[in-house]
Amino acid sequence: MTYKILDPHSITTGFVTILAHNRWIQAQVWDEPSEYGVRDCRVSKIAIAKEGVQLLGIESGLNFFDNCDYNYSRGLDFHNEKNLPDETLNEILDYLNDIPQLFEY
Repeated sequence: MTYKILDPHSITTGFVTILAHNRWIQAQVWDEPSEYGVRDCRVSKIAIAKEGVQLLGIESGLNFFDNCDYNYSRGLDFHNEKNLPDETLNEILDYLNDIPQLFEY
């Protein structure tokens, strides 16, 4: 699977934005796993939407979350398992957990 980085991992916010699996993915990824992360991993926030949803903009009148298949912000908000199977979610989380750390310890 190819992961295209749209916005690189930010040293100030921890956010990274990528395209993969025909989806737009924005996640906050920290250097260390946490009990607040998805399945106790490094990802503390993540939105997974249909590719192109980031282009909607507020002026479109469409609700961003209506186009999302998964949202987690220090806890699971929702997961549309029909559109985003666990196998695909696991691949995305594995990729994000493997991105380089922002700081050396």
